Amino acid sequence: MSNYYEHDRAEKKERHAGPRPPMPKPNYDYCQMMHEYLEARRLSYHVARVNGWYPTTAVDRSPRIVIPGVNPHGLAYYQARAMDDHKIRYKSPAASRADSIVLVYPAEDGARDKSGTGGAAIFEGPMDALAAAGLEWIGIALMGNEPPDGVLAYTASICDSVQEVAILPDMDHPEMGGYVLGYLGTRGIKARVIIPSEKDFADMSPRQREEILG
Repeated sequence: MSNYYEHDRAEKKERHAGPRPPMPKPNYDYCQMMHEYLEARRLSYHVARVNGWYPTTAVDRSPRIVIPGVNPHGLAYYQARAMDDHKIRYKSPAASRADSIVLVYPAEDGARDKSGTGGAAIFEGPMDALAAAGLEWIGIALMGNEPPDGVLAYTASICDSVQEVAILPDMDHPEMGGYVLGYLGTRGIKARVIIPSEKDFADMSPRQREEILG
């Protein structure tokens, strides 16, 4: 299991029940760095910004991309992805995730297009969801490979309104696909599991992504 998930498990022990931390303050001086980072990974800066992603140095002074989470309670939550070589790739607030997921919609004419003409694609990580949104799919990131029932229930409520659902686990944890597939099945939602040809969907080339989701 990756260091990312080991950190996530350790972080959960530190959650507190007091006032929720605010979203990190933006630092727009790092927009160009964010653009270059995402483009280097063949991901859309435009789609990310339309969905509320922004650069910050307020988490730990390292340049990070703030990726907002959404949940049925309207509570603030985020993951902050390092753009440098920081040993901790993702950081989250010291507060309950409150059934949060990362939800990335395709962009159309400068705004979010919630139709998701390709359907909904479910992943572990936010960058995979961003890659799917670039192909006109609604990208859903569970932020882990063992999501709690509340996260799955919220995900199912979104998938219930689309015509096609695909689940793409990371290659090193394919069991996540069957786990999510089984849960959606209990809700009467049909889905298919696709195993990426690289470590995860975001690591695939644009052409490879199109071949399985395009």
